[in-house]
Amino acid sequence: MIRQSSIHRIFLELEEGKKVPICNTSASIREVLLLYFMLRVNYLKSGDLLFIEEPETELHPEKQIDIARLLAKLVHAGLKLVVSTHSDLILQEIIVVIALSKFKSNEYERFGYDESTYLNPDEVAVYVFHRDVRIEDWSQYIRDVTKTGEIPYMTEVVKE
Repeated sequence: MIRQSSIHRIFLELEEGKKVPICNTSASIREVLLLYFMLRVNYLKSGDLLFIEEPETELHPEKQIDIARLLAKLVHAGLKLVVSTHSDLILQEIIVVIALSKFKSNEYERFGYDESTYLNPDEVAVYVFHRDVRIEDWSQYIRDVTKTGEIPYMTEVVKE
C-alpha cells in the first residue's frame, strides 16, 4: 500500500518533461496509477474481480477514451471488472474495442489499437440503470451493434 507521506515522492512525468507529484493529480489518475502499480508488482492476477466506480471523474474526454482502452486491456489480462460510468465516451469506446474482435490481429494496428485491446463481445455485459429504477440489459444490443458495424453515438442511444 502506498502511504500518503510516500505519495509526495512519486511523480508523474508529463510529455513536456514536467514532473507532477501524484498527490497533485486527479483522483481518477491516482486510481488508475494504483491499478498500474498493482499489475506491475503482480498484486493483481488473472481471475481477480475489481469494482471501479466512475473512472471518468475529472478527466478530459480524450483521457476517458484512454481509460476505456485501459479497462479493455485489464479484461484482456484476465481481470474481471464491474465498472459504473456516466460517460457515453467510455461506453462508445468499449463498443469500438468489442467491434475489433471482428478483425484479424494484424489489422488492429491500422486502427491505432494493439492485440491486447479488443474484447470478446460474448464476455461483456452492459446494463443501463434508469432513474425510475428499471434495469435494462444492453448486452445483446451491444453484440448486435458490433455485428452490423454501425456504432451509434451513445448519447443518442441513451436519450432513446
